[in-house]
Amino acid sequence: MMVHEVHNIWLHALAEGGWLGGLLFIFMWLVMLYTLFRASRLGDENQLAVLALASLVTVAVQGTTSFPLHNPMPGIWLFLLVGLAYAHHHRKQPLNVPLIVRVMAAVLLLAVFGWQTWAGLSSFHTRAGVHHIKKRNFEKADRALAKAVEFPNADTAMLKRCYVLGRIKKVDAAVDTCGALLARHPWHHIAHDQIARQYHRQRRMGKAEYHYAKAVEIYPRFPRAKKSLKALRKRKNAKGKK
Repeated sequence: MMVHEVHNIWLHALAEGGWLGGLLFIFMWLVMLYTLFRASRLGDENQLAVLALASLVTVAVQGTTSFPLHNPMPGIWLFLLVGLAYAHHHRKQPLNVPLIVRVMAAVLLLAVFGWQTWAGLSSFHTRAGVHHIKKRNFEKADRALAKAVEFPNADTAMLKRCYVLGRIKKVDAAVDTCGALLARHPWHHIAHDQIARQYHRQRRMGKAEYHYAKAVEIYPRFPRAKKSLKALRKRKNAKGKK
């Protein structure tokens, strides 16, 4: 099985933000869990706090083997629920959380909310690019996907743009785009296959064969790359016999 993302939100935060960013991310979660745990024990009207606490715990546990916050919308709704639960119980019975903790939690929540919203723009531009691809308007697709790859988590956009650039005869740019993706994910078999196809169009068979072979080596059950590699080697052997 091939994976191209860290299936762990905690390791992901450490990898992208370093020790400082990772520890701040963990601190933000600890503040939310502590605050909601206290809120859930105050009075009878604690259903919203219990719901928010259960949601946080579920996402935190799932995040050890997946990346539920990779898509911006789950994160937006989760943090909105946390904010509503805190506001409800703060109005009913103040929790006496120190001011510095409130300020830091608010700043971190706003930062995460902003980052999630900003990262979501990549998906918006990618969908626009896919729409133009379906309409076979590759120039507009390239412009939309060029905007998408400027944002984080744009692997799909980079693959789509590699394909689009090849269709509009910008093979070198297509190779550079997929090459940038391979620099981040050297094991990305689809990127190797896309580069091989671009070299194939240029009749640079040696490089095409190398990348087809890499794609098959990484994912032996990749039928498209296996078929292309077999056909290329068969043609190469036929020429050698002549």
